[in-house]
Amino acid sequence: MNINLIKFEILEELYKHKKITAVAEALKLKQPTITFHLKAMEKEFGVKLFEAKSGKLILTDAGEALYHYASKINALAKESFRVVKEYDLKNGSIKIGASYIPATYLLPRILFDYTEKNPKLSISLKVNTSPLVLNMLQKHEIDIGVISCEPFELPNIISHPLLEEEMVIFFSTKHPLASEEHISSELIEKNSFILHGEKSSTRSITLKWFENSGIKVNRKIELNSLESIKHMVLQGRHISLISKLAIQQEVNDGNLTYREIPSLGNLITKRNIYYAINKDRLNSSILTNFIESLTHSI
Repeated sequence: MNINLIKFEILEELYKHKKITAVAEALKLKQPTITFHLKAMEKEFGVKLFEAKSGKLILTDAGEALYHYASKINALAKESFRVVKEYDLKNGSIKIGASYIPATYLLPRILFDYTEKNPKLSISLKVNTSPLVLNMLQKHEIDIGVISCEPFELPNIISHPLLEEEMVIFFSTKHPLASEEHISSELIEKNSFILHGEKSSTRSITLKWFENSGIKVNRKIELNSLESIKHMVLQGRHISLISKLAIQQEVNDGNLTYREIPSLGNLITKRNIYYAINKDRLNSSILTNFIESLTHSI
């Protein structure tokens, strides 16, 4: 059997695009080359891997099974190239995935200091929700994840807490609640509450808090952008739950204020920011050096 990486790359792109023209464009190859490799794969495996449906080329069940492994092999091949390159301390690269809070309020200063000391290193940062960052880590699409979330356990993922993060109820200094020393569940129910987006770990914490406290909020707004939530709250009519890290500047400027979450104390008012790596990934000197810099900078 003569299976090479280009065939698996073609299979992965076909799964995404379902058209030979799009695969050829994505891989910068000619269409006859794509067709040749697709036919060669079916011949080598001896089963039908693709079928035409409504102008698209769809993977069969056997093709789907092969794709499952091909995507992993492709990711590992790309990762192996990055890892080997990382032994060149001057010209290596690190791919980081981070959720919004650490990406916005923690990593910029750390990455600035790190790149000042290592100016020839290439660093890319992808910002997404914590679940999607962990998914990228499991698929070997990134080298390290920095996420803000509740404790978790996942196969092949090793995580280490970097710092504790406190969740608070926040509102404008112009809001009537700003005159209250303590915020009760009853006061929460009387106000317009902004929920975070569906895939947000903050939303998950908020809904658990509502359920465990018996809070029934009748006026809810849902926004999937943390900055949008902050801007809405700044108008003085709404409240929401947020990490204290995300509002330090506005609190210092006197525009926002916050109170402790009522009813459940520390049960859900604190979470951690973690760094996480795939345990199947070989830790190169560059990644090890970056992790040391990350942990010492907190």
